[in-house]
Amino acid sequence: MSKKLAGFTLIELMVTLSVLAILLAVAVPSFMSSMETNRISSYLQEASGAVRYTRSEAIKRNQSVTMCASSDQSTCTGNWNQGWIIFVDQDENGVRAASEQLLRVKDGFASGYAMTWSDTSSGFIRFGGQGYTANQQGTFKVCGKEKRPSQARGLVIQNSGSLRFAADMNSDGIPEDDQGNNLTCP
Repeated sequence: MSKKLAGFTLIELMVTLSVLAILLAVAVPSFMSSMETNRISSYLQEASGAVRYTRSEAIKRNQSVTMCASSDQSTCTGNWNQGWIIFVDQDENGVRAASEQLLRVKDGFASGYAMTWSDTSSGFIRFGGQGYTANQQGTFKVCGKEKRPSQARGLVIQNSGSLRFAADMNSDGIPEDDQGNNLTCP
């Protein structure tokens, strides 16, 4: 009994490779965009956890605790995507003195990602012992490498200390900040 060996003809192989190339051309950009959105959301979750921790420590200690942008993970310098620190703010000025206890440190984001805090009056957010902000409210915004507003994510913080994730309230595909304006990525 002899077996027939089956194989692909050159034309069948070329058709298969063409279909595979088309599928990859369609699927890869969508997959990359999905990965970008997930990373942005992950960074915002980290920021949310840090803000919640800052507030809970202020309540637990019944004193001011501050979270500020930090490029050197020791002082309040630089911008938010370079990292941040959380510390007991004894003098309530939003700037860490060497004598003030450092509670947590966060290194910066990957290159191309950016986080900003919309409260332009300060480069920090401070919670008092009752859990309220120091008369601050605004939105932490995280943008990705592609700088697409539809991928931007935000964390809205009220004076009361409550927070929520920015939502697309007007159904245009872009979440809004604490003022109801679309998030933008410069």
